[in-house]
Amino acid sequence: PLAFKAILLDLDKLISASRVQPLSVAAETVLMHLVDNVPMPVPGGPAVRFSLSPNLPALHVSCAPPNALRSTDYSLDVLTNRLKPLQLLKLVTVLLLEWQVV
Repeated sequence: PLAFKAILLDLDKLISASRVQPLSVAAETVLMHLVDNVPMPVPGGPAVRFSLSPNLPALHVSCAPPNALRSTDYSLDVLTNRLKPLQLLKLVTVLLLEWQVV
């Protein structure tokens, strides 16, 4: 999720900069290149490195190994503040059953 957020922010910077200085290619072309030519990272494999523009820093995207739990990039503060302890315990139980850990 953070990688996706970084891509969107870089795309926004690229489009915002195009108002001052026109891009050599359309923003749609950059997005299609990203979708068509940047490979998805392999779980446990090397990170994929790419850049949307020479003016922007390169982005690195990787996946956790297949036997590891997926990492989240979200804060759990809102969840833990709004749920009662029993509800939180039920939620964790349901998630573990979904992943068939229990």
